Amino acid sequence: MTFAVKKLCKAYGGVDVLKSVNLAVEDGEIHALLGANGAGKSTLIKCLSGAITPDGGEIKVGEQHYKALTPKLSRDAGIAVVYQELSLVMSLDVADNVFLGREVCTGPFVHRSKQRSEAISLLSQMGIALNPATDLSEVSSAELQAIEIVKALSARPKVLILDEPTASLSEREAERLGENLKQLRKQNLPVLYVTHRLNEVFDLADRVTVLRGEKWCSRGALTS
Repeated sequence: MTFAVKKLCKAYGGVDVLKSVNLAVEDGEIHALLGANGAGKSTLIKCLSGAITPDGGEIKVGEQHYKALTPKLSRDAGIAVVYQELSLVMSLDVADNVFLGREVCTGPFVHRSKQRSEAISLLSQMGIALNPATDLSEVSSAELQAIEIVKALSARPKVLILDEPTASLSEREAERLGENLKQLRKQNLPVLYVTHRLNEVFDLADRVTVLRGEKWCSRGALTS
């Protein structure tokens, strides 16, 4: 088990937002996290990304256990979070975006041929046949979201958290991205997938956890 939270708690002004939340994601599993607005999904993600400090509980990544994380410690621990809002630079090509902030350099020079070669490998892991030299203005919305995910994968995370990646996509685009996401199972990577689209849950998720109010109230395997 690479990733889990145990009895995670967070309150604001005496009001519980998360109350003793337990969650575990198996290696190679896409685990859906559901809940109405205000149920605590965003707060849970912020605890995992280091944006806020939980009041209690434990976060497990690999063999390491944490009471709290900072943004740097979260990244160093191997947690990668992909949010709804894209962090891509439209004036750069695909490969430059994948390695933005982590450029492959030889001395002071960016090794673009190596970046493009590694980008091809990362894209292929998600079943994406896209030229890494392509300008972002030439790709679809679903491909932009996939590039954002590949950018996170370039950091070699131990767990990937996807916060409603299809929220701004059409049904057809969401289905296309979903087919790409299924390829992540082959990497044995734990994936926590937040969505409001129930059809995606049944199509993609191996198990599901539901946050209701401040508690986790349901968790189980999905059957067709």
